[in-house]
Amino acid sequence: MPNESELTALVRDVTIFHPGAEAKVAPAASYLGGTPFAPSGTAWPNAMTCLGRFGFAADSWAPGNARWITVFLNEGEGYVEWGDPDHVTIWSHGAGEDFGPIDPPDNVRVVPARALVQASGKELPYDKRLGDWQSDAQIDGLRRQLTNNDGGHCQLGGYPTVYGGFESLGLMEDPGSYELVLKLNRYPLVKAGFDVEIHDVLNVYFHPESGEFYAEMQR
Repeated sequence: MPNESELTALVRDVTIFHPGAEAKVAPAASYLGGTPFAPSGTAWPNAMTCLGRFGFAADSWAPGNARWITVFLNEGEGYVEWGDPDHVTIWSHGAGEDFGPIDPPDNVRVVPARALVQASGKELPYDKRLGDWQSDAQIDGLRRQLTNNDGGHCQLGGYPTVYGGFESLGLMEDPGSYELVLKLNRYPLVKAGFDVEIHDVLNVYFHPESGEFYAEMQR
């Protein structure tokens, strides 16, 4: 069982965010909803809703060579299993690529773009890395003491929210080899009036060895 100092070592810095006011989409901005920017000739994924465009600092942590990711969800398909491209599409682009606006096809829902209101945060994992602490009420006090994150936020980086352990993720046999890039939590989104079919947390991961992005939902 990890001691308190080992738990402290597990704390990660994250960027917490929630939807702000409606905003215009721009090639150098992060936002929820809206329409994407991408290199010329990129086609909008069939029947998918754009959940937003998310940027990472060029001089600090970024998933591989990606400066930006854009996430699309097939709202009509419901639950997202691990590595299911029919439910989620993730675009990733570097900082030097020539971006232009991508117009939506007629058969997709476009959610009005919302600004990201961001704040610095810290987080502990919610999975078996906590060992026996996971079922101990003492972890709740330590979580409050060490972090400002109860798992109910949307965020960039940090740890995924996983119900039932990583063994439930199928292809994700080695959780330590995957980096959490983005976590979208339905409850703060709906509370702020950004209602998309996420049930209940959408985790987006990056695998450094393959350079690929993956997504899955937890509920």
